[in-house]
Amino acid sequence: MFSDRCKRHVEADPTDDLGNYNIPNFKPDRVVGINRTRSLEQFCGALPHLRHSPFRDAAHILYPFLVVESKPGGQTAGFDEIEIQTAFPLRNCIMLQHQLQQASAVALSPLVWFMAYQADEWRLSACIWKENKMVSCIWNSLRTANNA
Repeated sequence: MFSDRCKRHVEADPTDDLGNYNIPNFKPDRVVGINRTRSLEQFCGALPHLRHSPFRDAAHILYPFLVVESKPGGQTAGFDEIEIQTAFPLRNCIMLQHQLQQASAVALSPLVWFMAYQADEWRLSACIWKENKMVSCIWNSLRTANNA
């Protein structure tokens, strides 16, 4: 039912025009979404003008709902770097759902979970679409015990 991609380039939304701004290609550590099935094939066929996957190879994963990014401890700028690296992939994933909501006229609540961790600290955020922009709310910050 679910599928995932590891370290794969997330295609930018064409309306963002990121090519003109020299923004690098970001590859989240893992993106989890719904696996393509026969019933979803029919659904996607009914809305052929929409992108249903953030990946160029849309054969396996549709409408992602979880993005995971990690960094080793002490070697990076921390969670700021993680958030910068995943900002556009998260925005792309939430926009896919928002565009589906607009095209289908079905009351959806676009949502993408974002799990970030560095060393022994984890943060879980929920990204939602509100007032024509993506909003991210941190739900929890957890530090695991060091067992060394």
